Amino acid sequence: MSESPLAEDQEIAENIQNRIFYEETTHDRIIAILRGYKDQGFGYLNASTELSHVFLRMLERYSKENIDLQVRSRRRARRKRKAAKDIEKAGSADSDDGSEAEDMAEAHRLSKERKFDFTRFSLKFMTQSCIDTFLAFTRYYNELDVEQLKRAHRFFYRVAFKQEMSVMLFRVDIIALFNTMMKGPGGLDSSCPVYKEWDELVRQLIKRLTRKIEQRPELVVEMLFSKINATVHYLEYGFEKQTIKSKPRGPAELEVKGGKSKGDQIGVVVAALSVEGKLDAVGWVKSVLAAAASERQAWEAAAVATSSEHTSDDSKRETSTAPSIIVKPDGEARRIAIFKDNKLRLLMTLVGFERLGIDDEPSTSWIIPSSLSSKELAESAEVVERHKVSPELEYGDEDNPVAPQDLLRRKALVRPRAAYDDDSGDDDAASNGEEDFLFPAGGPTVRKSDALEDLKRRRRKVKENDAETSLDEETREARRRAREDANLEKRRKIKSDLFVHDSDEDDDEERDLDFFAQEEERRKGQSMRVLE
Repeated sequence: MSESPLAEDQEIAENIQNRIFYEETTHDRIIAILRGYKDQGFGYLNASTELSHVFLRMLERYSKENIDLQVRSRRRARRKRKAAKDIEKAGSADSDDGSEAEDMAEAHRLSKERKFDFTRFSLKFMTQSCIDTFLAFTRYYNELDVEQLKRAHRFFYRVAFKQEMSVMLFRVDIIALFNTMMKGPGGLDSSCPVYKEWDELVRQLIKRLTRKIEQRPELVVEMLFSKINATVHYLEYGFEKQTIKSKPRGPAELEVKGGKSKGDQIGVVVAALSVEGKLDAVGWVKSVLAAAASERQAWEAAAVATSSEHTSDDSKRETSTAPSIIVKPDGEARRIAIFKDNKLRLLMTLVGFERLGIDDEPSTSWIIPSSLSSKELAESAEVVERHKVSPELEYGDEDNPVAPQDLLRRKALVRPRAAYDDDSGDDDAASNGEEDFLFPAGGPTVRKSDALEDLKRRRRKVKENDAETSLDEETREARRRAREDANLEKRRKIKSDLFVHDSDEDDDEERDLDFFAQEEERRKGQSMRVLE
């Protein structure tokens, strides 16, 4: 239909192709059919190779004609299971609750459009499984017709030369099959219309193979095996592919809603950890607090004894600050939990632990600061232990119970103000008297000269200056600020004559008469030209 001379047929063909190529799931399904060949027989083999061959060529031509081709990409995502353990513990929930939990756990699809890249898509066909499918199809070369041989030839040509991935074909069984097709015994008939194309393909492939073996002698061994992506990259470029590992990021910081007291906040976090079955983490925090309280109490007793013995020694008084206590995890799992579990991190923050450094990394250490006394540490340990023994699993009233997890929210991050923000520096400029005024001063006001008054004003100012010398610094500073404020207020009220003036002053009768006379002459001239 696309080759039909009728415009309607061409439009229909265009719409059909657009619908086929718009869904990325269709692309993936074609690739899955080609990769899924597992000795299903020649019929499946012939159909799958023809489908992929036709689809690939049509998509290539269509993407060249439509440069801005958009496809709808889909990815799978799973919803979080809310209160799954509560449902298991209840046991008496009806079928509706069970179906709701299943629906929440059921996978749903998220779709978005993106620009289609044919080169990137065609690379999905350059896998070992796709090559093995076409290789199995080519083994029937004596039974294939011209079109089928062309189909296999075009695919191997695309792999070796269009995609520049000839390394994928450097395998003993593939090279042996191609050599048998060209030189026998039982090879391809030399009178076949596509014999020359196959012969040229095999000759160029062997030439590249010998050249690559000279560059990479390891290829002799790798020809016995299928190639993975890392092996292909090494044989192609001579070094392993460098993968940049992304830096692990810490979880989002949490906070407790409702402006509760410190003890109540600790109770909410302990209850949330209890619901998730992480009471061992709560017990570890409590044991760290108890050990730190004992250590801090021993140091305080030693500091008191030392200060009583050396009351006059100033050097001893300087060492009155307690040393910080390093929080040591009790295992590798605990160290990972300290980095990844935001509820545990919130509990540690509430009891007074502090993270060292600005960067949040897995190796970052936590400490108990010197500002916490042994009494405060012991009180925190007692609060944690009390909530651990009897956690409050429901908050709110009976009609609207609230789970402890729902009382936690992500802590809002304060975005640092950029230097180019429009509102940055306005307050500072206004406070310094450097604001932008609506009108400039516009020069001195025209008025009569009053030299005598100016002379009196200057003499009076000299006397005031002499009087100010006897005033204190605060009074002089207050008067200076008052003068600056008065001047600033005066400048704000200025409406400069350069921009604002009475429009009645622009009236000029003679100019208006000349203007109306010229307009009358133009109207008369226009009327005469119309009559002519």
